[in-house]
Amino acid sequence: YIYINHLSSSSLFDINRSCFSKLSSLSLCLVLLRITLIGSLFFSYLCCCDISI
Repeated sequence: YIYINHLSSSSLFDINRSCFSKLSSLSLCLVLLRITLIGSLFFSYLCCCDISI
């Protein structure tokens, strides 16, 4: 009974760990996307400033 309980808890831990890794990779992807978006906007803003000058 204790072994079965330990097995189920470990499998639940594995499921939680895989879900956490998916969430962390997704959040990292969103952060990188936001950084690249802000970077491209800032770069285009600099280019516009250079053109206006």
